[in-house]
Formats: sequence, C-alpha cells, structure tokens
Amino acid sequence: MTLDLHGLRSDDAARRLRFALERCTETGMRELLVIHGYGIHSDPAEGPVLKKLVRGLLDRELRLQYRTYRTAALRDGGEGATLVAVR
Repeated sequence: MTLDLHGLRSDDAARRLRFALERCTETGMRELLVIHGYGIHSDPAEGPVLKKLVRGLLDRELRLQYRTYRTAALRDGGEGATLVAVR
C-alpha cells in the first residue's frame, strides 16, 4: 500500500497515516510506503516537516502497529519516503 502525503497539512497527514496503518492491519498488508517528500518546500530552519511528523508518530503513538521502518529504497523515493513493515 502507498500513502502519498505531499502537500498536506500536518494534522491531515497524521490522520491519514493512522488510517492507512489501520487499513494495512485489517487487510493483512505487510508494507506501507509513506511518501512524505524531501521537505524542499519546508522552512530550512525546521527541515522536512512531514518526514519528522511521520517518523515521530511511528516512534511514539503508532509503535505497536509496525515492526520496523526505514528510509525507502532509491527507486521508491529514497529520503523522500519511509517504508513501514506492518505487524
């Protein structure tokens, strides 16, 4: 399953990530590719907002819903995407 968060506000992105992980669990999907972008439109002082949001939610609130996550392969977006191994 792929979730594209490009152009979303943080609250919308968080809601969609939660929903996508629930859907993966319900349907037995084992991987979720979250495309958050490189953050080139983010404030340089803050860095990539959506990437930080996704990984922060995974580290805290959603940690029981997945086994691991990592930067996606270059062909899947590299640093602009996160691959989540769903439980």
